[in-house]
Amino acid sequence: QTLAKMGQTRSSVQVLEQALPSAGRDAELLAGIANVMLELGDEGRSLSMMRTLLAQTPKPDQGLLVQYAGLLLKSRQDVELAAQLRQLYAQPLTPAQRKDVDEIRWVYSVRQTDVQREAGNFSSAYEIAAQLLSERPNDIPAQQALARLYSSAGEHNRALSWYHQILQM
Repeated sequence: QTLAKMGQTRSSVQVLEQALPSAGRDAELLAGIANVMLELGDEGRSLSMMRTLLAQTPKPDQGLLVQYAGLLLKSRQDVELAAQLRQLYAQPLTPAQRKDVDEIRWVYSVRQTDVQREAGNFSSAYEIAAQLLSERPNDIPAQQALARLYSSAGEHNRALSWYHQILQM
């Protein structure tokens, strides 16, 4: 990651390639490598690594499944992410895992507001945004999603009002 931040993506990939054999079957290490691969822009390889890891792990622990959900979120694999979230919420999670899953769900839900808006499903988008803002009324990304929704729906005064409110925060 440090090399990538310094603009040395090729060197970063080489280091990860060298680390893979050493990782063996260490799920935590392999998941970390998959996440860095995603950050370096190799989405396909990252997802493939995690999917292979999960397939080869008879009973993956919740931490690994939470990491996979985060990877799905970052790579915009929304259909698979929705299913993964349902599975995670049906299982016992530690407080830290629950917090991570809740945050993944939150970001996914804000994104779904925009997905529905862009598809012209304004009522669905509004329902999602209303639910989000009932949970976290001061959340700026959720407020911005609602303002974008109002703007797309032609309700420019309401959109402008929300943008002004956001700027006051």
